[in-house]
Amino acid sequence: MPPHPKRKHSKSRRDMRRAHDALVPRNLTTCSNCGSMRLPHTVCANCGFYEGREVVEVKKEKKQAEREQKAEEAKKDAEEAMKNLPPKPDGDYKNILLITIDTFRADRMACYGAPRETTPAIDALAKEGMVFENAFAQRNSTWPSLATIMTSQYPIQHGVRSNGLKLGNEAFTLAEYLSQHGYLCAAVYANATAQNWEGFQFRFPCDHDPVDERATHNAVKWIDEYKDYKFFMWLHYLAPHADYTPPAEYRKYVDASYTGPIDGSKQTVTNLTLNRYPKSDADVQQVLNLYDGELLYVDNEVKKVLDTLKAHG
Repeated sequence: MPPHPKRKHSKSRRDMRRAHDALVPRNLTTCSNCGSMRLPHTVCANCGFYEGREVVEVKKEKKQAEREQKAEEAKKDAEEAMKNLPPKPDGDYKNILLITIDTFRADRMACYGAPRETTPAIDALAKEGMVFENAFAQRNSTWPSLATIMTSQYPIQHGVRSNGLKLGNEAFTLAEYLSQHGYLCAAVYANATAQNWEGFQFRFPCDHDPVDERATHNAVKWIDEYKDYKFFMWLHYLAPHADYTPPAEYRKYVDASYTGPIDGSKQTVTNLTLNRYPKSDADVQQVLNLYDGELLYVDNEVKKVLDTLKAHG
């Protein structure tokens, strides 16, 4: 059987095929509900929301199992750490407390010029210390921002580019560095509870409401127990993340006579943001009122921790 004749293609046809086969970077957008990255005009695979509405019910069993696994790992690590405590320090030393707060706007704090006293405890701390007028998050999502704080790397370097992505073992964290220098490291966090926070001998992921009060309880209890050691504690609060539903005692700014659609839920706030209905000045002000109530709430939780530190000198 004679060989097949050689098929010849023009250079133009060849180059057109190569151009078609080229890899093109995907244009991703941020989900307005959970902050995860998704393709434009598609339902978020992480939360099932599209344009502020839940259109697909995402099963929570896998995520819950992952959080429970992390909690079990944290328990085992703490048991191991208690068996291998470093010697209590002699001489002068400094403890480190890092407090981060989710979705906290500087322009709603009195120390940055806000008209209301929404954060009296934090404002008092600001008067005693240094206030930075400019600070920039490396991404507008929680997990990447926290990973950047812990590694001093950009998201493109540490790999956590959106919520839900895990920090790799190759990233060297602040806690790992400090633990190598004699610090007991504890993390108490009410968000990103499934993240790999390496270097903390003690980890307290807070998943169940009220998460911020649980975080404060765990932080205060741990400080009371390990106050005589050189320690680094990272404490992360979830409030004032939406939903904006502050407890009754922190709703002093909320307009009780307001009859509009804003109830503080993420759904109504998203509807307002996306202009799904005509919004009034009263609607916008009610969002601010509820948000300020959340600030009062979380500021009081911060005060409890600061008071504990002061009590121990």
